[in-house]
Formats: sequence, C-alpha cells, structure tokens
Amino acid sequence: MGGYIQNSSLICNAFDCRFINLQTSRTLAEIGKGKWRKIWTVVLLYARVLSALLKTRYALCYMSINAAPPALYKEMGLVFLIKLFGYAPVYHYHNKGVAVNKGRRLLDQWYKYQFKNARVILLSSLLYPDVAGYIPRDRVFICPNGIPEIPGHRETDKTPSAKASSVPEALFLSHLMKAKGLWVFLEACRILCEREVSFRGKIVGEPSDIKEEELRQYLAASGLAGRVVYAGPKYGAEKTACLEKAGVFVFPTLEDCFPLVILEAFQSGIPVIASSEGAIPEMVEDGVNGFLVSRNDPRLLADKMQLLIRNPALRMEFGRAGQRKYERYYTLKQFEQNVATILQRILDETGYVKPQSRTFWGTRPSRSTKLVRPECPKNGNVQKCDVNLKQPCG
Repeated sequence: MGGYIQNSSLICNAFDCRFINLQTSRTLAEIGKGKWRKIWTVVLLYARVLSALLKTRYALCYMSINAAPPALYKEMGLVFLIKLFGYAPVYHYHNKGVAVNKGRRLLDQWYKYQFKNARVILLSSLLYPDVAGYIPRDRVFICPNGIPEIPGHRETDKTPSAKASSVPEALFLSHLMKAKGLWVFLEACRILCEREVSFRGKIVGEPSDIKEEELRQYLAASGLAGRVVYAGPKYGAEKTACLEKAGVFVFPTLEDCFPLVILEAFQSGIPVIASSEGAIPEMVEDGVNGFLVSRNDPRLLADKMQLLIRNPALRMEFGRAGQRKYERYYTLKQFEQNVATILQRILDETGYVKPQSRTFWGTRPSRSTKLVRPECPKNGNVQKCDVNLKQPCG
C-alpha cells in the first residue's frame, strides 16, 4: 500500500512529501534470507533516515510499521531516531500481533515507549483490541485499504448466466501457506466429493511453506487430483481471468488482518466464504455478500460451499452485493482520500505551527509550501494553508 501512497497524485498534491522505502526484502521468498545483505541494507536505510531528519524539520513523520518481531526489530531503530528528533510518529499498521506480545517484559516496555504521544492508523476498528493496551482510542484512526479499479471491468453489467456455470468453480487464491488455510480448503473439497457435490476446485498462488510437490502429492493421495487443480501463481490479467471464471472464492485463513484478495473477489462479483479473522467480519457480511466460518472448521466450510455451489441465484446476489461494497468503501481513490483526510486531521489536532528547523549544529528556517487540503466531502470546497509536510513511509 506504500507504493499507492507514494504514487497518489491526491496525496502528493496535498502534501509536500519525502518518501523512504523501508522494505529490505523484494519478494516473499527473500524474507528471512540473505542475512549479511539485509544487515547492510538496514544500515543504509538508517543512514538515509538520519540524513533526512538532519536536513529538514518535518510537520510529521508517518511510517508503515510491523506489529511484532522479527520484522519489528529492524524498525525499532527508526522509531528511536524519529522520537529522538522530537516527533510524535504516525504508525500505519497493515498487520497485527502487538497484544500477543504484551506478556513479554522487554517488548511490553518497548511498546510503551513506541506508542507514547503517537498516532495510529488501523485498517479496521475490529483491530483496535490489538493495540488497546498501549494507546487510547481517540488517538487511533481507521483507514481500510483499497485497490485500483480494473479498466472496463463492471461485473454488475453482466448477465447472471455469466457466473451461473453448470459446474461452479471454487477458487483458493493466495500464497501456498498453512496459515492461509489451504489444508482446510482441501479437506472441505474432499468432504464435498464424499457428498457427490458437482464442482471444480482451483488453487492459484506461489509456493511458500507448502511446496508444489507436497501439494500435488496430497491431491493424488486424497483422490482430489481430478477435481482440484493447481494452476501455479498468476498475476495481472491472468489473475483477473481466474477470478472472472470462479463461482465462489474460498479463503479459510487461520491468521490474517485485512486480506486484499477479498477485495479483488468483491471487485469481480464473486461471493466470498472466509474465516472470521482480523478485519474480515467487517469486509464479509455474513449472509449478504458471502459467509463467515470458524477457523479450522472444514465441515462448516463444506456446508457453506455446497450451499453456494448449488444455488446460482444466491451466488449472483452475493456477488453483486460484494461489488457494491467494494465500490463504496474499498476503491483506491477512497483509500487515498481517507489517508489524506487522516493526515490533515492529525496536523489540525496537534496544532501544527511551522517551526524553525533544528539540526545538531544550529537552526535554520523551514521551507514552506502550499498544502491543499482534500476536498470537503460535504461541499467540495478546497482550502489552503501554509505548512511543510514531509513523510518518510514504506
């Protein structure tokens, strides 16, 4: 999501931004590998942030931060630097894991330091309990993620027959990870086969802690090889085509925060069956645009899959409801507007006054620029004021 913020003309026109990429891994496969290269990358990252803080006095510092170790360890030094220079940081969380570490004494002390005087942006109000032990609710802002619209893609314009295939396809689209509920999905498919339900299953995603060979061996041993296929990873137009052909999107994740793949399913007009994890109960309205199921419950999952597979009218009803929800809450334009509005609210609440910039060697005047506030949602007015806003972010 950091890339969307950096490339947002709305945000960059509203604020004078400085961006610093905090990522040290380029792909999922690189996570946890290349120790010495990553150490050097982190050293260079710290040097860039320190240089930026020395050269300019910013109105605020915003950073996308990880909730828990080991990823948090890399960012502790960045938080320390930002706070050392007297900033009250704005943390944007895209995952969770703070609450589970509260009992660890050193981390508990760190979180108290990290959250002191800070502001926090969460993806859903359902995620507030994760940080509730360290920051009051009035310093927390809610900003759901959004995804770009697909040009010319309007599922609501299609006829019901477009999704009412005689043999519906149940799609699992995610990295091949145990935590994403792949084994739960496959067990539910096996139960449907026992019930003689007519369906096809498709798995799309890049291998992770479940390897391709392990998956294919399981499909053969369980008798699913003729009913469920592994199509490998798909991106861009190929991924969109997989979503277009699917009748039901199934995501029985065991641990998640705000899965963007659910928004992609909504966008394509597909009903969603997902676990009641993280922000998912806010995204998937049970009985409206899909079904919620308990974690690690393949029999209940099979029940819901069977209901939708055998009811094309219900699939279409849920699919259209999901797309309406996407268009109302989860477009990229709405996300950008929310981010810009929240940043301006934080500036207003903190009573920002253009300061004299300080370095270790003295003071110098801040550069000023015109900040254009986002359009007022009520009357569309645009207001202007003088501030200097820069934001290192991931």
